[in-house]
Amino acid sequence: MKIFFVKRRLVTCLVFIFVAILMFYGGIPILNWAQQDGNLSLEILVSNAPVKIVDLTIENKNVASGQRFFDSQQWYKELKINIQNDSGKTIRYIDFGMLFRASADKKDDIPLHFLARYGDRKNALREDINKIAIKPTGKGEIYSVPMSAIDSEVLASFIAQHGINRRHLQIQIEEIVFDDGSVWSIGSWYRIDPDNPDKLIRVTENKGDVIKDVALNSLQN
Repeated sequence: MKIFFVKRRLVTCLVFIFVAILMFYGGIPILNWAQQDGNLSLEILVSNAPVKIVDLTIENKNVASGQRFFDSQQWYKELKINIQNDSGKTIRYIDFGMLFRASADKKDDIPLHFLARYGDRKNALREDINKIAIKPTGKGEIYSVPMSAIDSEVLASFIAQHGINRRHLQIQIEEIVFDDGSVWSIGSWYRIDPDNPDKLIRVTENKGDVIKDVALNSLQN
């Protein structure tokens, strides 16, 4: 019995030493992995854009503003942004700003900004044939905008480099190019300069109504 007790104690010591070695050499990667995993909160920002974000599809689950989702380190793969196009126009290009913050409460911190694009902006500003054509949606209809494989890879690298301890995600529409030559960008309306498609001319009226620039607000408010 005494010999068995000594062997058992020896095995326990060896296991303790082995675990200590793992913690010493592998503790930092394990800690970083633990910091990166967890729950993220989602906040959808809205404005006077004629297109709105309804929710996101993350790992085949719909996540609405105010809800949380699990940061599996792969949540951005096959990410879809679900929108409603109430503009009455066809969208040729749209992009989304993703703002990563430390938490939902720290609105005064400097967010990390990532731009996800859908379509070719340069071609959309011209009369060239464009593959992207998001037609106006009917009542209750949703159009799912998929994140491209390139954007997913870039976002993965972006999060790995800068996104540790960023637990709050804000998303907003930043620019839309329509097929009639009008452009909505961060609260303001523009038209494409017929002499220079890379130049946008700001307009102050749309169908006789003055367009007021408004700040982006939370969908949760």
